[in-house]
Amino acid sequence: MSEILVTLKSKDNVEFVVEKSVAFRSTTIQNLGGRRDSSSVIELPEVNSFILRKVIEYLQTHADSSLSKSDLDNFDMLFAEDEDINVIIELIIAANYLDIPDLAQKMCKVVASDMESMSVEGVRKMFGIAAAGDIPPDEEARLRKEYEWAFEEVPGEFGEIGCILNGDDKLSTTDMTKSNGGTPAKGIDVGGNDSEGQIGEIGCMVNGAELEIATRDVIKLHRGTPANVIVVAGNASEGEIVEAFKNLTSDDKVKAILVNIFGGTMECDVIATGIVNAAKKVVLKVPVVVRLEGTNVDQGKRILKESGTTLVTAEDLDDAVGIAVRAAAS
Repeated sequence: MSEILVTLKSKDNVEFVVEKSVAFRSTTIQNLGGRRDSSSVIELPEVNSFILRKVIEYLQTHADSSLSKSDLDNFDMLFAEDEDINVIIELIIAANYLDIPDLAQKMCKVVASDMESMSVEGVRKMFGIAAAGDIPPDEEARLRKEYEWAFEEVPGEFGEIGCILNGDDKLSTTDMTKSNGGTPAKGIDVGGNDSEGQIGEIGCMVNGAELEIATRDVIKLHRGTPANVIVVAGNASEGEIVEAFKNLTSDDKVKAILVNIFGGTMECDVIATGIVNAAKKVVLKVPVVVRLEGTNVDQGKRILKESGTTLVTAEDLDDAVGIAVRAAAS
């Protein structure tokens, strides 16, 4: 029986025909491909053709059952040996987006190994980090004035925005909240990891560490303060989402709840159904603003809009944070 093939399309519109069993070693591709017929193209808008070609090479090699562990170890050692550091970093980003943990881990080890023998100046040059003395005084003064919020002392215990996070791609919701003028609060990981925070006025549900950071930063940019941070893992059940809402709403200081989900392993329609059902089971005394993006986003938004609840849907993260901060301040 011939192998089923799938077509992957890169950011720069280059198509690759790959065995389904190979491509589906990426959880993201599996999630995207599982909802399409075999003749449709799976678009990967975050990965360019050069990097996608490298990723496919890695997946094909590790799918080859004829290779021994020694063969695979040798391949891994040579896989990125002559690549520029920028390529390695792009591979890490692509591996995270495509949900290929072993590739991401191996590329991170390559970067760490390179850094071990570097001087501080070498690390700065690698990542384009300017030394403190390299910034002219007038430029430093301008940056301090323009981003005054970044230099403010933020209380260590109090905040205004509660956050629920999902462990798929967790950013620091605390940092994002601070960037909007908010202060993060205690965090709870539902099926994921605990996240230290601060008590604030905006409770947040987010899916991922990186997304947590981004959410916190954007909240503070809008002069808001994040509160409880709850991380919802990719396999979180409806019951766990209900408990997350109960936890957020139990804090009288929380004046609004922000749900920021980028669907990958956690699909938007699944989280939307959980949010709607939770909203019907929990007495929500504060506005709940939901921002969805990613896998099944259209279905997710439709579920929210047709739910008959008071949930507020937002087009993007900036819009969602703006609504939440205004609601918390009113």
